[in-house]
Amino acid sequence: MENRQHSRYTNLRYSDIILYELSSGRKRQLTEKGKYVSPALSFDRRQIVAVAQDPLVGPPAIVLLETSTGKELNRYPQNTQAISFPRFSADGKTIYFYDRNYVGIAIKALDLVTQKVTTIRESAAESLDYLQVTAGGKLLFTSGRDGINNVYQLDPETGATSQLTNVGIGAQLPHVTAACALYYPAPTQLGQRLIRM
Repeated sequence: MENRQHSRYTNLRYSDIILYELSSGRKRQLTEKGKYVSPALSFDRRQIVAVAQDPLVGPPAIVLLETSTGKELNRYPQNTQAISFPRFSADGKTIYFYDRNYVGIAIKALDLVTQKVTTIRESAAESLDYLQVTAGGKLLFTSGRDGINNVYQLDPETGATSQLTNVGIGAQLPHVTAACALYYPAPTQLGQRLIRM
C-alpha cells in the first residue's frame, strides 16, 4: 500500500495497493485513487483482501480484489467504526478481521458464500494487533493483555486461546511458516532481534 495525494488538492489523499514481486523486482500498481488499507494476499495468491475506508462514502468495507488486475470483485460493508487486518482463511472461504468500536476490539469472521458475519472473540478493551492466519487454520495475534505484548493463538472453531510467547519486553508481528516455525521480532538493547520458536 502506498499513500499519495492529489496534485492540486493536497488534502485529498489516496492509499493504493502496490504489488511488489520480490523474485523479479517488478512493481505493479493495482488500484488508482483508492482508499484502501491493510491489504493481504490469499493463500493461493489469486486474491487480495483489504479495507476500503472513506468516511464520505459510508461505513468501512471489506473488499476483495483480483491480484492479476486489481479489479474489485466484491465489497462487504460493515456496520462498525473501523476494520483492520482482514485475512483469508487457508481455504479462501472466510475472511477474519478485527472489528474496532467504542467497546473494544472483536475478532470476527465473514463467510464469503453466505455473507454472514460471526463473532469469534467478543469485544474487549485490551490491545490486539497484527492478526494472521496459519496454513492450519489457527489465528495468531499479539496482545498486551498483561501489560506486555505476547503472541497468542486462537482456534476459530472452538474459541480456545493459548499464549505462545512469554517475553519480558514484548513480541510482535508473528509469522508461522509452512513447517510450523514461529518467527517474531523482539526488542533488545541493540535493536530488534528475530526470534524463532
